[in-house]
Amino acid sequence: MFFTIKRFKRAPLPAVAVLLFSAVISVIICALHASNEAEMRNYEEVYRTVPVEVSVTGLTGTKSNDLEAPEWVLDIFTGEKNLPVLLDGYVKDIQVMSSHIAYSVNGTDSGVILHGITSRSCDQLLRPENGCDILWFEGYDETVFGGEEMICIIPEGKSALDNGNGEVVLNFKHTVSQTEINEFQCTLKIVGTYIGGDKSSIYCPFTVVDRIYGALGEGLIIDTLSATLADNERLQEFRNIMKYWFLEPTPLGQQVYWGRMGYSYYPYALDIDDSILQKTADILQNSIRINRICTAIIFVISAVAGFLIGFLMIRNRKRDIALMRILGKSNVAVYWSFVLEQMSCIILGIIAGGAYNLWRPINRIAIFAMIYYIGLSAALAIFLRKNLLTTIKEDE
Repeated sequence: MFFTIKRFKRAPLPAVAVLLFSAVISVIICALHASNEAEMRNYEEVYRTVPVEVSVTGLTGTKSNDLEAPEWVLDIFTGEKNLPVLLDGYVKDIQVMSSHIAYSVNGTDSGVILHGITSRSCDQLLRPENGCDILWFEGYDETVFGGEEMICIIPEGKSALDNGNGEVVLNFKHTVSQTEINEFQCTLKIVGTYIGGDKSSIYCPFTVVDRIYGALGEGLIIDTLSATLADNERLQEFRNIMKYWFLEPTPLGQQVYWGRMGYSYYPYALDIDDSILQKTADILQNSIRINRICTAIIFVISAVAGFLIGFLMIRNRKRDIALMRILGKSNVAVYWSFVLEQMSCIILGIIAGGAYNLWRPINRIAIFAMIYYIGLSAALAIFLRKNLLTTIKEDE
């Protein structure tokens, strides 16, 4: 060790250069590792937070409104019925719309349609991006659609729908047979108006329309149905599960034999919109891949640097090596003398460069030191194969 320190004093600049080189490489390795860990955390966060929307559509995937789907399709999502395979537990935030035409409004014949929704996003015509604006009365907001109150919103300027008490009285009929007609009347409190959208529609909570269908003895008809995947990491598992009930949308809407629930062919497809998830995940994966490539490049540079530094060091100190061999030192002793000198600089550089990140990842820093050692050893081995006379002649 004392001999190594003496050599540092004799040639301080090369020693400092090697020390700085190893410190810089250590900083880069630690920074790449920290960046890679951050990207991995972001990648995991993406799979937890980026919403993956799933919606029931026609076989081509172009029709998600006016599905006229039976109630069992909704039961698949909610798990309320004893069906063989359920999506319950795989999805959350179920959004559903069902509609019924009112026989009369406030005692007057009318073709007004009552839409039961769980949120305004259920109907494209009601969405703000499509130019629709809802003016809520004091104390009310969009959350009422997720409740069970007998309330509604009506089109702006349709004062005729108000019975004078801030309410709408709707009558519904269902013809069971030629001799049997079921009727149902409900009174809905007006809690807002909307501008834009369909002027012949009234919107209320989905539970209200569900109640109307039940009172009339009709099977619930679903217009739109969508949800959000509960756990994105189970996406592939979800795809496999949903194949029991739905096809994946295809441009031609090819029919496939099914033979369940009274249908010969699959009646519906399930569109899984994971485009944002995949795009974000691809960006993060590319970043992770680039970090790994940069780390590999650092290792290659380390091997080349070890070889070049070893070569230049030997080239400038042939006289010292010749003297050591004249004094009787073996090639092994000369080899270890130079290796200890260089590796001491490398270790000191690693200690200084990796201190900020607590030398993480220690395994990659150790790989860097080992690769540098291999490059240095290759240069020393090539030189030490020469005999003593050749070394002396080259130095003259």
